[in-house]
Amino acid sequence: MKNYDWSDFKPAEKKEALEVLQNAYDGVAMYEGILKRENQFNEYYQEWSHDKARKNIIKWKKNIQIIENDYGLKEVK
Repeated sequence: MKNYDWSDFKPAEKKEALEVLQNAYDGVAMYEGILKRENQFNEYYQEWSHDKARKNIIKWKKNIQIIENDYGLKEVK
């Protein structure tokens, strides 16, 4: 997780934002874990596990950007 500037946040707001962000980062981590395992073909959906994982990683990273914009989070550099 990035290092964010929390100076304008109240403790309750920070806690809420952290929970939402942590869920998104957990989603990315879950699908990155799938990429480390053997690539498997799903007969029902007719797709490879690595292809689906890559699509979902992109989706979760876009969600993180949306969350950052919604809460007005800025990374500390």
